[in-house]
Amino acid sequence: RTIQTPYGDRSGVVIEPWLTDQWYVDAETLAKPAIEAVKSGAVDVVPKSWEKTYFNWMENIKPWCVSRQLWWGHRIPAWYGPEIDPDGFPSQTARFALGDVIFTDDVPYVQESASDAVRSAAEHVATVNRNANFTASVSSPNAGEWRVETNRPGSQGQGSIAYRIVLADENYTPGITGISNDNDFECIDYKIHQDNDVLDTWFSSALWPFATLGWPEDKPSPVSGRGLGEGPVNSAAAPSSPFPNLSPEGERNSLLTRHYPGDVLVSGFDILFFWDARMIMQGLHLMGEAPFKTLYLHGLVRAADGSKMSKSKGNTVDPLIMMDEYGTDALRFFMAAMESQGRDIKMDEKRVEGYRNFATKLWNAARFCEANGIGASRDVKAPEADHAVNRWIIGEVTGTLDKLNKAFAEFRFDGMADTIYHFAWGIFCDRYLELIKAQMDDETKSVAAWVFDQILVMLHPFMPFITEELWGAMGARGGNLLIHAQWPAPEAAVDLAAHAEINWVNSLIDAIRSARADNQIPPASKLRVTITEASAETHQRITLHSASISKIARVESWAKGEAGEGIQIVVGEATYTLVYESTIDPAVERDRISRAIDAVAKDIASVAGRLSNAAFLAKAKPEAVEKARADMAEKSAEVERLQAALARLG
Repeated sequence: RTIQTPYGDRSGVVIEPWLTDQWYVDAETLAKPAIEAVKSGAVDVVPKSWEKTYFNWMENIKPWCVSRQLWWGHRIPAWYGPEIDPDGFPSQTARFALGDVIFTDDVPYVQESASDAVRSAAEHVATVNRNANFTASVSSPNAGEWRVETNRPGSQGQGSIAYRIVLADENYTPGITGISNDNDFECIDYKIHQDNDVLDTWFSSALWPFATLGWPEDKPSPVSGRGLGEGPVNSAAAPSSPFPNLSPEGERNSLLTRHYPGDVLVSGFDILFFWDARMIMQGLHLMGEAPFKTLYLHGLVRAADGSKMSKSKGNTVDPLIMMDEYGTDALRFFMAAMESQGRDIKMDEKRVEGYRNFATKLWNAARFCEANGIGASRDVKAPEADHAVNRWIIGEVTGTLDKLNKAFAEFRFDGMADTIYHFAWGIFCDRYLELIKAQMDDETKSVAAWVFDQILVMLHPFMPFITEELWGAMGARGGNLLIHAQWPAPEAAVDLAAHAEINWVNSLIDAIRSARADNQIPPASKLRVTITEASAETHQRITLHSASISKIARVESWAKGEAGEGIQIVVGEATYTLVYESTIDPAVERDRISRAIDAVAKDIASVAGRLSNAAFLAKAKPEAVEKARADMAEKSAEVERLQAALARLG
């Protein structure tokens, strides 16, 4: 069988295997509490679909090779010293031989620190020198230095042996050096040296949640023997302080006790095993508690066609260039809006450009507010309001905040972005600011200022730069930055009456605009509207809001009377006939109304299907069934009105 010979890409020479000793971690032992942490819910994986992958890796884990032969990194915490033979000396293979030293008998001492390794080596030397005839004692005469004194005869059979345990520097070759300090002892330097290998990248990374917070100096005591379910290291119920050497004040101020464990880790799914799982393993083993409560796994950013970005393919995107062209806020918002759980993000420059336009829309809204005397709000609570449009927008803020908080709790960042985007652009900018142009009184200015502040606060996590800039530009804040502002708490409920009234206004505006677009009526053309079959409540609403509707929908006059020739639309129970100076094409109008009838008929068929389904009637809540029946009646009435309008066209 032909085997391909590997060559180095830089040296051009054959790469030959070289078997060397490596350090391994018993990963199976570490994995057991980490598996239980996810199963028990101590660590919540979001989305849940990744739990299967996590368990598959952890339950089939192999010993973990953690040593690497690299120039930089955390050195393996292992120190070596020569073996001691029964005569009390380093073994023959570790002695000087024509000036050389052989390392085959080195004894490893694996400890957390060099001082611990020196102490461990002293205990080992003392143990070797103890038997029925001889004794050995261990002492620490100086800081960082240990000494072993025995009554075992020296190499010449005279006096006794004393070992001084010494940590060799990087350039020292370990061995023995005979030193006669007096006639009683033959002194030997027992030199230990640290392993030159460094830890695997992921091993060092796994220590990150607590090593960056002062561990091991602030490590809990004791660290061994703690397992899953034995309580957190900083629990008040712990039998003793986790940091016995710290004062109560110092314990409260310790970074480790203050910040470990964290709450949420946001990670790419591709390092679930390489980093995330190993942080859980190391945290449980060394700290007695997982380093985070929730693990959120997001998708990867890919090229526009869905392929993985690669320099060799030439399909990479430089985020700095994107930020220079469209702004950092636009790129951030794109990432959030496209982050749907369990799905990768396809890079779409057009979408980034669209969110740049969204930032421009927000900026223009701020300019409009400033030009109309709308400045910074002073309250977190919603202001009092009498006008229906103001009560409506306050309710819309409350509803938007509820949706935002719900999406945030479920880690649906795409849902959060979609919610605030449609509220800021569609409801506030495109509708509310237009509706209030005709009634810019003190109440409206106060409400508009409050609503715009709520938008800035809710949007700040996604677009921090423009929102912080506008926050300061809208008025004096007493030096308080937006990043320190309180999260919205309107303390206001949705006003159902105002909600119904303004939704009717919006429906009428949308219907008139749609009719203008379908019939290609020029934007500058003013319409005359005749109203038939309207209730008293509808006439009252038109009287209250005719100025706003006329301005937005470009209506010249309103009148009661019989429907004549023109474009007919149905909103609620009333029929509106739209007339302008040009002649209406009956064929176009018939086609438009017919399409409207077909759309409503589909809705009726869908509702009728649910009401005829015995399972739906049996399992659905009574209010859901009642709503379906009400929808059925409303849609049926709408079809009748549209058919009547169609009949009037002949």
